[in-house]
Amino acid sequence: MWCLPDTGTPYVGGMVLTAALLIVAGVLLFRLARRSRKAAVCAAVLIALGSFFALGMVGAANAQSVCPPSGSVPGNPTTSTTATTPPTTTAPTTSTTASGTTTSTTTTTTTAGPTTTTTGPTTTTTTGPTTTTTGPTTTTTTGPTTTTTGPTTTTTTGPTTTTTGPTTTTTTTTTTTTTTTRPAAPFTFSKSVDVQSAAPGDVVTYTITVQNSGFTTITGLDLSDDLSGVMDDGTVGGVSADSGNATVDPAAQTLTWTGDLAGGASATITYQVTVDDPVTGDSSLVNSVDSDTPGGPAAPAVTTTPITAPAQFAIASDAWDDGVIAAQYACTSPIDPGSGTSPGVSWADAPEGTVAFAVTIVDTTAGNFRHWTVINIPVATTSFADGASGSIPAPAQELDNDFNEPGYGGPCPPPDGTDHNYVLTVYALDRTIANESEIAAATIASDSLTSTYSSSF
Repeated sequence: MWCLPDTGTPYVGGMVLTAALLIVAGVLLFRLARRSRKAAVCAAVLIALGSFFALGMVGAANAQSVCPPSGSVPGNPTTSTTATTPPTTTAPTTSTTASGTTTSTTTTTTTAGPTTTTTGPTTTTTTGPTTTTTGPTTTTTTGPTTTTTGPTTTTTTGPTTTTTGPTTTTTTTTTTTTTTTRPAAPFTFSKSVDVQSAAPGDVVTYTITVQNSGFTTITGLDLSDDLSGVMDDGTVGGVSADSGNATVDPAAQTLTWTGDLAGGASATITYQVTVDDPVTGDSSLVNSVDSDTPGGPAAPAVTTTPITAPAQFAIASDAWDDGVIAAQYACTSPIDPGSGTSPGVSWADAPEGTVAFAVTIVDTTAGNFRHWTVINIPVATTSFADGASGSIPAPAQELDNDFNEPGYGGPCPPPDGTDHNYVLTVYALDRTIANESEIAAATIASDSLTSTYSSSF
C-alpha cells in the first residue's frame, strides 16, 4: 500500500489522476486509430492500466485505517495513546413476554479507557474494561463485534453490561385428599306382623329380620324381643331362625337371638302367638326388638296389634228394655189369655254362616211356658214391628203357644201378685228347621232380654 511518509495518508489523489489520464488516452487512441491494429492494441493497454489504477484507488480508500500513524516507521514498535471516551449508557428497555413476566434490561456501553497499542511487526493489542452486573437472574448479552481485516487486523469488543431485574415465579399446588370411611360393621333390624288386628283364638305370626350392611363379619350379634306385652294375651310358640339361635324364656317373657353375620348377610327369625279366647289381658299385642351390639339402630323396632272381638249378635226391644213389661203386651183378662200385642224386636251382627232366625218368648217362672215361637225367619229379615204376630210372611212360621193357639199370647200370670220373668230370645240358625225342638242344635248365636210382669186382676 502506498502511504505518504509521516502522515499515514495513502496516495489516493495521484492514483485517481493517473487512472483517469490512462483511460482517456486509451479511448482517444482507439477512436483515432480504428484502422490500425497496433494502435488499437495500445489503446486497450492504456485503458487496462487506467482500470488497474482505479481499482488501486478503491483499495487505497480501504487502507486509510491501516496506514501507520504519523511519525511511525513500519517494522519498528510504535506506541499510541487514545483519549478516554466517557461511557455511553442507553436507557433501560422494558419488554413484556406473553406469559405475563416483565423483564427490564439496561444496556451500558463503556468505551475503553486509555488504550495502548504497541505495533510490532504485525501485532495490535486492545485492552478495555468490561463490567457485567448480574441480578438474581442474570442474562449476559454480547453486543455486536466488528472485525476489519486488512494487512493488520484489529478487533475491538465493546463492553456490554446487561442488568436484568429479578423475576419471581410463584407456583401454588393444591392437594385434595379424599378419605372414604367404610363403617366397620353396621347392622339394621326390623319387625313385621302378618295381621293388622287379631281376634280371640287367632294365630299371629311375627317376623324379625337382621341385616349386616357393613363389610366385615359381625360375631356374637344379639337381639332381644320383649314379649311381656304379648304373653298377657296369648301363648308364644313356633320359634325358628334360618341362622343363629333363637330361644324364648317364659319367665323373663323374652325371645333372644344370637349369631354371626358376614358382611351383607341377613338372618330371619319367626314365631307365632295364639290369642287367648276369651282374652284375658289388655286386648293388645305389643312387643319390641332391640340389640346391645354396637352399630345397630338407635331405637327398637316396635309392633302393636289390637285384639278385637268379633261383633256380637245382639237384639233390642223397646217393650222389654226397661225390665217391666207394659200392660199392652200382656193378656187383657184371665178369661182371654191369648190376647195382647206382640212386642217389636230387632237384631243385628249375625255371625257368618247364618241361614235363618228364630224368635221365642217364655215364662221361666212358670217352667218355660211358651208365649211366642217363630222359626225359619229369612236371613234378610232383621226385625219385627209391634203387633207383627199373625201377619209374618212365609217362609217364616209361627208355632202354637202353650195357650194352644198359633202366634203370640201375652203374659198372663195367676193373680197372686207374683212377678214372673219373661225371656225374649232371638236365635241365629245355621239351617232351617222343622220344629221348635231343633232350635238348640241349629243355633250358632243368640241374644236375650228379660223383663217381668205380674197380674193385678
